[in-house]
Amino acid sequence: MFCPACGRPVRDHARFCGQCGRPMPAAPAVRPAIPNPPATSSASAAPARSPAAPPPARPVPPAAAPARPVVSPPPPVVQIPSVPVRPSTPAAAPAGSPPPAGRPHGTGLALAAGIVIPGAGQAYNGQPWKGLLILLFSPLIVPYLFGIYDAHRVARRIAGAGGRPGRGGPAWIVLQGWLAVNLLLFGVLVLTVTGVLA
Repeated sequence: MFCPACGRPVRDHARFCGQCGRPMPAAPAVRPAIPNPPATSSASAAPARSPAAPPPARPVPPAAAPARPVVSPPPPVVQIPSVPVRPSTPAAAPAGSPPPAGRPHGTGLALAAGIVIPGAGQAYNGQPWKGLLILLFSPLIVPYLFGIYDAHRVARRIAGAGGRPGRGGPAWIVLQGWLAVNLLLFGVLVLTVTGVLA
């Protein structure tokens, strides 16, 4: 017989269900008889039962797409036209200001040096190559006189500009004199060798 509570089979004449502990009724439950199916031949046997179809698969919800990060658009690029930068030039001295001071330069010394030594006035003014040319051509008298005038003119211009900024000075007068003495001795030697001063 079967337990009326849980439906499990229970031994006959059992007072309690061995599964759920429910008391069994006094009269055992009568199990209905199952009629036997009629015997059939192998030729007329029922076709084999097809296997049970698997239950339909539950639709899987699509996975949510990952949230894309919100990217703000880049700020607009403002192109500023490039302006060529001009090199800075030293500011010009205001009108009426005194010229920059240099080394003192005497116009009288330049004139005296040009009279005593041909080309020495140009050497004192910082023009040694001009002084050398005047020294070489001074025997022609005209270059000698031009050298005296040019030495005085250039010396006045240098003194008006505030002094001598570069080379020149009394040391160049000494150098010009030494060069003049050597040229004079060389000329005397040549004239002696050639028999002019015999």
